[in-house]
Amino acid sequence: MNSRERWTVYPLLFLALGLALRDKVIPPLRFGNFGMALNSGEVAARKIECGEILAGRVICQGPTECRTLIVQGPKGLPIVGIGPDQKSSNGVLETFTADGRPLLQLHSSDRGGIIAIFNHSGRVFVLGETGPPVEEQPQNQTE
Repeated sequence: MNSRERWTVYPLLFLALGLALRDKVIPPLRFGNFGMALNSGEVAARKIECGEILAGRVICQGPTECRTLIVQGPKGLPIVGIGPDQKSSNGVLETFTADGRPLLQLHSSDRGGIIAIFNHSGRVFVLGETGPPVEEQPQNQTE
C-alpha cells in the first residue's frame, strides 16, 4: 500500500470506527438523536417533565398531583373527567356515556356539594346548594 492509499483508507477507517462507537462514548442527546428509544425495566427519578406519557397502567405509591385527569373509553372519547370547574375553579368530577354525552357531575362549591344528573334528553336535575355563598357572621369579640 503506497502513501496515497494510506491517506485515503486510514481516515475512512477511523471515521467508520468513530461513528460506530459515538453513542457508546457520548450520550446520544449531545449530538441531536432526539428520536432515540429508551428500553428499561425500571427508571428512578425525582422529577420527570415531558409533554405526553403513554402508559398501559400507572401505579402510584404516594400523593399524585395533576391539573386534570381524563379517562378515555374504548372509542377514545372521555368517560370520566376530574379537574377544576371552568366557571368557579372549584373541583368537579364528571362521567360521560360511551358516545360523549354527560351523565353525572359532582361539583364542589362555597356552599357545599352539588350533584347534577343528566337524562337522555339532556335535561339536568340538580341536588345541592346552588345559590350565592353565605357570608360568615363576624364573631363578637370582647376586650
